[in-house]
Amino acid sequence: MLTKDSGISTVEVVLVFPVFMFVILLVIQFALWEQANHIVQAAAQHGEQIAESYGSNPSAGADAARQFLQSNAGGLIINPSISSQVEAGNQQVVSISGQAESIIPLFTLSVEASSIGPVQMFRPSG
Repeated sequence: MLTKDSGISTVEVVLVFPVFMFVILLVIQFALWEQANHIVQAAAQHGEQIAESYGSNPSAGADAARQFLQSNAGGLIINPSISSQVEAGNQQVVSISGQAESIIPLFTLSVEASSIGPVQMFRPSG
């Protein structure tokens, strides 16, 4: 015997399931973006520490940050741009920017980080 409510649960599933899946994809996308942010920040700090070391230079910091990304990002960061320079007051700055991997089409989130520290140098006493 069929009632007028027959099949309503199937219609509910068909309507609710895509929304539920989209919410799950958004949560996963946010987690990927957060992980990319953490990796970019760690790479900037690593590059800055190498570049500010005694006897080092800004290009060594950029190379160290690039190697850090290659070994730790695993394709999570797309088109990374790395800059390393000494600013006024002997402050070493390493900046990284790029985009986080996207699992949702036409949805891109950018990531960027900078790390600043003093350049270590020898100063004679007196």
